[in-house]
Amino acid sequence: LKKFFSFQCGIDRVEHRGMTCEQLDRVLDYAWRYSEMWYDSAPAKHSKTSGQPLNMDILNLHHLNAWIIMPATRPRKCSMVEMLCQKPQPPDWFISHWWGDIVVSFAACMQAHIATRRLPADTRYWVCAFANRQHILQDDIGDNPKKSGFYKAMEVAEFHVLVILNGEATTFSRIWCAFEETMCLDRPSTPLDVATATKGGVEVLTQGLTGEEERMEEEQPRTGVLAKAARESAFPIDVALLALQTRLELAEASVEEDRVHILNCIAGRRLDATALSEHPRYTETNQRLHALFAAFLWQRLISGSESEDQKASASRWKLASKALRGDLWRKDLEVHVDGTDGEGLVHLMDSLPPHLKSLSLKLKAASIDDKDMLALAERLPKSLTYVSLDLTNCTDVTDQGMAFLAERVDFEATMVRATMKNTRVSKETQAWYEALAAKQQTDGRDGVSRDVARALGVAVCRRPQEIGRCDRRVVEAIPTLEKLLDAEEDAIVRNARRALSGLGYNESESLTDSAKQTAKDPKAEHEARQSSKNQKAEREAKRPQKDTSGS
Repeated sequence: LKKFFSFQCGIDRVEHRGMTCEQLDRVLDYAWRYSEMWYDSAPAKHSKTSGQPLNMDILNLHHLNAWIIMPATRPRKCSMVEMLCQKPQPPDWFISHWWGDIVVSFAACMQAHIATRRLPADTRYWVCAFANRQHILQDDIGDNPKKSGFYKAMEVAEFHVLVILNGEATTFSRIWCAFEETMCLDRPSTPLDVATATKGGVEVLTQGLTGEEERMEEEQPRTGVLAKAARESAFPIDVALLALQTRLELAEASVEEDRVHILNCIAGRRLDATALSEHPRYTETNQRLHALFAAFLWQRLISGSESEDQKASASRWKLASKALRGDLWRKDLEVHVDGTDGEGLVHLMDSLPPHLKSLSLKLKAASIDDKDMLALAERLPKSLTYVSLDLTNCTDVTDQGMAFLAERVDFEATMVRATMKNTRVSKETQAWYEALAAKQQTDGRDGVSRDVARALGVAVCRRPQEIGRCDRRVVEAIPTLEKLLDAEEDAIVRNARRALSGLGYNESESLTDSAKQTAKDPKAEHEARQSSKNQKAEREAKRPQKDTSGS
């Protein structure tokens, strides 16, 4: 071990301990040489191969941890990444996986992901086994899962998540993996990919088209969409659909204390309390996770494969539709349905979560016409304040289809952005929609941003990286909005309440309990305001009056 691995550098921030495929290969090279000299040292209750000789056909991360990571890092009590690199390596992707996966298959999934997306060879992945300091694990994980290195690493990777599955999709039954995926729930779009190793090789599902497929679509309509459908046709869809059966309360963990902390974190209870077997927050999180994966898998369900029979396909559609519609908490949704037909589009619109405020549909090269645009317009939820439609290469959509949309959308309440490149929509109609979108953005009618802008009287900077380009004072929206709940003017309070009610779960957790209630309950808002006015009147009555007698 000392000849193969020596300490390279200390990386204090766990979220900056990503690793490359080349660095993983160095670890596996050692395992290839010596694994047949090893045995499974885990107790029988934790491993089916306990006491048996090991080889690369069954070697998993638990074995790798016992025979390489722990002994190699023991002198410095460092992470394995700190034995492999000479400087911090912030991750580009976060990997959600099960430690019981075969390491050879795990590495193959990483390599296939790089090949599929044509990523640079030095793309860095955050893998907990190699990133955490296993000898002092508590320092990297902590008691609160929301403050763990897992969440920090996902933030650094900008929520680019690669889920690696085995044939039984065990990942979905592990509580840390499920918790990792809950971190993506309040994001309109998560760059989520899924990879699995099969007998025929590694199959990868991607969120939307890859860069190469985008280029193909740009050069020749439908070629990119067809290439993606062909590439993903061999993916075992029923394995991925097991995500729609996740139940957090039944998920397992290697360390029982972790399971208790995660369940209590989700339930909003004291972390060291006895975990409950049932809780409304478990149900909510389960349903939201099911919807997250239903939206992700929708495009694969559209394309299907020639070997899939109609009865099985219909059953999958029904399962995904129920899961997506069941997310009663989602406010923002982006769905890739490039290449869909009219039937698939209608099916999606009929399955949307009921309380959406923002909807983005990627419809590149969809086989839809004006009648389908009418069906889409008629099914847009009335709650929407923002709609984005990418109709690039939808060659059967004309001015009539866009007129159907215009007739059924209230542009005073809903901002609409539509990309109509290479359609039969006239330049005049496209220019009209572009001018409308520009005016709406100037007026601050951009979904939740509109409510925030109205409440604070500011222009909203939606991305942190854009803050540096702001030429005026920057204020934090959430604490400022919370203060405005006590404002004098009804219009300000109303806009503040609307803005706060549009926040995602993670953001709303930072509010005080009274603000949470006021934000979601108009009656509570009224009562809170009345109470505030009464208190102010009492203070005014007690205030000493100015002496105007001249004495």
